[in-house]
Amino acid sequence: MSRRLQQSQSAQLIGRSRAERLLDRLYHHQSKELRKRQREQGAAAGVNEALKRQRLAIPAPAAPVKKPRSEPVAQTPVDALAKIVTYAQHRQKFPKAMELLIKLTKDHMTAETKGYFLTGIGRIMAHNHATSSPEGRPRVIQLFEQELLPKTKSGDGGGEPFFGELEREFVEILAIAAVHHNKLFTDDTYQFTTSLSRLKAVFEALEPYTQTEIEEMVDDDEQEQQEAEQKVEGRAEGEGAEGEPAPQEHRSAPVTVKKEQDEEPSSAGDGPVDAAASSAAVKPEEQDNDSEFGSSFAAAAPSSHALLEWSAPSRDELCMMKRLYFFNALSTIFTYRHKSWARTAVEHLFQQVYLKRSLFSPAEQEQISSWQSDIKTHKKQGPSVGALGIGEAADPVRDAREERLSTAHGSGVWAAKQFGL
Repeated sequence: MSRRLQQSQSAQLIGRSRAERLLDRLYHHQSKELRKRQREQGAAAGVNEALKRQRLAIPAPAAPVKKPRSEPVAQTPVDALAKIVTYAQHRQKFPKAMELLIKLTKDHMTAETKGYFLTGIGRIMAHNHATSSPEGRPRVIQLFEQELLPKTKSGDGGGEPFFGELEREFVEILAIAAVHHNKLFTDDTYQFTTSLSRLKAVFEALEPYTQTEIEEMVDDDEQEQQEAEQKVEGRAEGEGAEGEPAPQEHRSAPVTVKKEQDEEPSSAGDGPVDAAASSAAVKPEEQDNDSEFGSSFAAAAPSSHALLEWSAPSRDELCMMKRLYFFNALSTIFTYRHKSWARTAVEHLFQQVYLKRSLFSPAEQEQISSWQSDIKTHKKQGPSVGALGIGEAADPVRDAREERLSTAHGSGVWAAKQFGL
């Protein structure tokens, strides 16, 4: 019995039966017919839609027409330089703008175009992005060390240098902020000390203000103070007359500046850059941080050549630039006064600057005195960095006599063991 059961089980076929295969054939046939019917209904609906459009006179949607691609307009290096100067005024675009400026200077700066390049670079250095952008600092240093400063030296075979005397001095003054100031942002002792020594040489070469310049600066400060007092008095009179604050025009000024700043500069394929829009796109706080000499580069002009036309600065302007760039670097050096590896060099430099503070304007003299007093106060309060002598302690010692000896920071366990406690 069991043998017959095993034989019957082994004789069973593996797969679908004949009836199941018949049902499968019917199912596939019906599916095919349904898909065919759906296609016919869709075609009929399309014909009906076309007939409906014809009856209602509705125009069929036109096929998209591909616009002809215009050929790029060839630009001169001066036009490209003007666009780069505009882009460099935006902090987010500053690193990329410096990369393009390095390539443009390397390929297209010649004896005929060097004046335009110096004017554009001077306008870029007038903004604080050149020293405040961490991503842009290495590119600014690369621009000066690889493209500009080598051209200030004599040419091959002792020939004349690429730049003239005033142009060479102008580039070297810009290098105070572009190279020496930017190299201060480091934790490398050698690089910091080298930059500090270069700035000391710049400080020793500074020329004092003339009496006429000092009187002009004092008059300007007094005039600004009087204008501020008049504004305050006018505002107080308006509040007293109306019982509420008078409308102030300067409140809406930041909004206008913000709108102009949000506008993106024209694309690379447009015409010459509008310098008026680019100068208005700068934030108010950035304009306040610019140097006085840098404002002369902010003049707007409709043409790229007129915008970047080179005008040689006078000796007084060069001296003012040198003094302002050194003072800006001095504010950065002041932040390193708490670093143990830079404290001695910073204190020595500020001591020299304080003794010769008459080289600077009255406002700058007040700031230098404030810095020096802060350094002296910190030096008195700070801990001694030298070795302790015999009988000296870094912290005051409390004498408990009969109980135990301990210090403010010492180990009470050691003191207890000495007295057998």
